[in-house]
Amino acid sequence: MVNNEIFEVEKEEEVEVLGKCPICGKVCTEENEDEFREVYFSETDSYEYVCEDCKDNGYYSFCDACQGDYPCVRPDSEFVEVWEDAYFGGVEKNYVCKSIIRDTDCYEKCEKCGVYCTKTILDESGLCPDCEEEAEEDED
Repeated sequence: MVNNEIFEVEKEEEVEVLGKCPICGKVCTEENEDEFREVYFSETDSYEYVCEDCKDNGYYSFCDACQGDYPCVRPDSEFVEVWEDAYFGGVEKNYVCKSIIRDTDCYEKCEKCGVYCTKTILDESGLCPDCEEEAEEDED
């Protein structure tokens, strides 16, 4: 005897995929979009959704100086440590990708140690904060 009974099956809701993390493969959807950041990804030369887990995994770094609202993600070998003006006053060390240093006129090297700094930091003495501090200690 054949059972011809028809069962009603609920359709699963289709989920729109916004992207896939190019580092770990995690899928970005509207439901978990807050766990991702849209960035310029240098290895694919395109904008990608990178998950927060992969944001600082030791091989890739984010450069907030790139692309305005869309920072770039590049291998650490493409970054340079620089001194920049801090948001709330003072100075801080950050990592900026080499393309920003090469393509903009915002950074110069410290006259003593060669570390890159924003021009505003070097305006007075031409020295980075570390070398300036050493020079003050030598004067005392």
